[in-house]
Amino acid sequence: MQNEQRTFSAALASLQGTASNFAAQSIQDSRVCEQYLRDIQKMSAEFARAVESGKMSPREAATLASQMRNEILDLSRLRNSPVGRAYAKKLKPAGRTMADLTEHYAKKMFQRSFESLSEGQQAASSKK
Repeated sequence: MQNEQRTFSAALASLQGTASNFAAQSIQDSRVCEQYLRDIQKMSAEFARAVESGKMSPREAATLASQMRNEILDLSRLRNSPVGRAYAKKLKPAGRTMADLTEHYAKKMFQRSFESLSEGQQAASSKK
C-alpha cells in the first residue's frame, strides 16, 4: 500500500508539473491561466480526498492522474507546427500508462516484473 501511495504522489506531481508547463506555454490570458492552475490543484486535492476516504485506491488515482497528464501532453502537441508535432509523435507516440512505467522501471532496475518484486524493490522502482 505504501508503494501505491508513492506512485500516486509521483503521478500527482507529474500531472501538476505538466499542467503548469502547458499553462505557461499555451494560455496567453493570465486570468485563464491562473484559473486553469487552480482547477488542476483542486482536481489533485479531489484525488487525494478520494484516496483518503477509500473511494479510490492510490493505484486507481495514480492511473487517472497519469491519463490526465497524457491528455494534457496531447493537447500541448496541438500547438506545435505540423513538423514539430510529427517529430514529437515519432519520439513518443503516446504517453505511458502507470502500469507501463512501473513495469519498465522494475525490469530496468531489477530485471524482474513489478509484481514479482519485494515491497522495498517496488518502492524503489516506483520512485523512478
